[in-house]
Amino acid sequence: MRTMGISRVMGALAAGGLGLALAGCGDSGQETTGGFTTASTSMSTTMMATGTTAASATTDDSTAGPSGSDSEASAGTTGTTMSVTSGPGCDEPMIECGEECVDPQGDPLHCGACDNACGNGEVCEAGACALDCAVGLDECAGSCVDLNSDPLNCGACDNACADGEMCIDGACSLDCEVGFVNCDGVCVDPQLDPMNCGGCGVMCAADEMCEAGACASICAPAELFCDNTCIDPQSDPMHCGACGVMCAADEQCANGVCESICNMGELYCNNQCVDPMSDPANCGACNQACQMGEQCVNGVCEALQCGNGIVDAVEHCDTALPDPYVGVGCQDGSCLYDFSTVAQLYCNGSCTWAGPNHCDQADADIFCKLRTGNPQSTATNFQLGTALDQHGFACHFFPNINLGPLPEFGVNIDVIYQETSILANHGAGTVIVNPTCTDP
Repeated sequence: MRTMGISRVMGALAAGGLGLALAGCGDSGQETTGGFTTASTSMSTTMMATGTTAASATTDDSTAGPSGSDSEASAGTTGTTMSVTSGPGCDEPMIECGEECVDPQGDPLHCGACDNACGNGEVCEAGACALDCAVGLDECAGSCVDLNSDPLNCGACDNACADGEMCIDGACSLDCEVGFVNCDGVCVDPQLDPMNCGGCGVMCAADEMCEAGACASICAPAELFCDNTCIDPQSDPMHCGACGVMCAADEQCANGVCESICNMGELYCNNQCVDPMSDPANCGACNQACQMGEQCVNGVCEALQCGNGIVDAVEHCDTALPDPYVGVGCQDGSCLYDFSTVAQLYCNGSCTWAGPNHCDQADADIFCKLRTGNPQSTATNFQLGTALDQHGFACHFFPNINLGPLPEFGVNIDVIYQETSILANHGAGTVIVNPTCTDP
């Protein structure tokens, strides 16, 4: 607010009916008119640097005329003195610059002090001129930079990333190859990494793998992931129907349910199914063997009637009768087949008797059990040769003599025998010859 000007003061005085005669600078005088004496009014204007105030002092001196004068009422002698102070009054933090109040913290013409103007493209911030950077950019050393991505000013001015690093979201991190991303300081392929599948921290489950950036099951649709392996719960005896459901030693898994390996009435003895009613090695129970000269009849060991000229139920032949087949004799005392002179077992390709295709140790072990008549016999050595032009154990796929399973010999598959030439009927396939057999 400014002080009332001189002209306004004079107007106010004139409105009050006072006549003023302005004296020269420093002069004073009196003028007598009509019996009245009017003191000249001295006015001075003083500009105060500290604010805008107006002070006026008026002194009225009236001297009455002679008593009983015919003149009008005398106003006497009047004296008036005016003092006026003019200038802006600024409240902090404003300052006075050129009779104006300005904010030195943000005024680009008076930035920090009067007449300190910022240059083109600059703004006044906190009393200092700075670049006028776009939104999202900050000034660093006279340049506008993005602190979120600038490797020389990462997160803050002059915070430079090391060689091999890049600035991501205001933090220095590894500069990974194309297709890889930095996850916890390690470059990973989010298309294949099961710990960071599709993005950092996206973990696949234990039974999943990462394919094309998405978690997918490791196993086929019908399989389960058990013990770090994909299994078929319909047939796996260790995980039958579900993970961890184990079948017993004498059971198999069929359609997701554990069931006995053996047929009704059989026992599972020494990893094979036997008939305890007739098996002399497991007569009535597992490992309950009949003595020499005995046979197992209805689960009970009885003395053999071998040599009576009759092939009894537990006998293969009778010593009082001719040999049952060409190249096959009849054992004394037991009346079981005597294969000790059979020279070959055909096991070429898919004609295998046990184990994988073609002739191997499992086939040789069966050959030894048949040749010795001992179910515990195994082959310690054997040779492979070409089919011989004589009788022998034949391929299951050829129509020959089927002796059926021979559990007395420890052989629980059909035993196929051929009385004529194996070479002529089977061709020059592979056979086992000359096995060295144990006879415990």
